[in-house]
Amino acid sequence: MSEQLKKSETAVPEPPTALEKISLATSDQILELLSHVALRGKGFATESLMDAVLDFGFTEPTQLTADGVDPEAYYHGRPNAWANYHLREWKRVLMIYGGAGKVRRYQITETP
Repeated sequence: MSEQLKKSETAVPEPPTALEKISLATSDQILELLSHVALRGKGFATESLMDAVLDFGFTEPTQLTADGVDPEAYYHGRPNAWANYHLREWKRVLMIYGGAGKVRRYQITETP
């Protein structure tokens, strides 16, 4: 397998804009994207969403969806990143909810 093909398989697709819904299903892509997300403002905040996810014990996430817009969320240092994040690692799910004028909160659940 060529080096270029290997690199393209793990590269995070550049989202068209932070306002559009995104869905990823590869651990490397998910963690790479989250490493560029900072959540500021009221409630749950972190300068690196990847670090927070790892601290919560999600070391090999299998699915991420992110949508909405939050002026206090930053992607690559630019405001108006996604407001809501649903991260799954097998039976565990981390949900982060935010948005303009809202206090950001998170919840971790385990599905049967």
